[in-house]
Amino acid sequence: MSTSQGYTRHIQMTDEEVKNLHAWKSIVAKAWTDDAFRKALMSDPNQVLTDNGFVIPAGVSFSVVEDTDTARHLILPPTPAPGASVTELGKNSEYDPGF
Repeated sequence: MSTSQGYTRHIQMTDEEVKNLHAWKSIVAKAWTDDAFRKALMSDPNQVLTDNGFVIPAGVSFSVVEDTDTARHLILPPTPAPGASVTELGKNSEYDPGF
């Protein structure tokens, strides 16, 4: 694994994840201006992501959902591994929910 880089107060990202974040920014910008590209991204995200420089780990599949003026999506992260310490959100002043 490569060196971790800080992204927010609660996430440490690997170099590959940082590269994926930059690829994702370009993918989003293209989806906003190219309807055919957006439709392809929605219907076959793994292929479109890969074709645009996003590295997908083996065995992982992605879903893409689109926010609208009236619909928003929240992502529930995976449950921490057994034995991991989970601090109640209300007691953790460092928690950043991302919105």
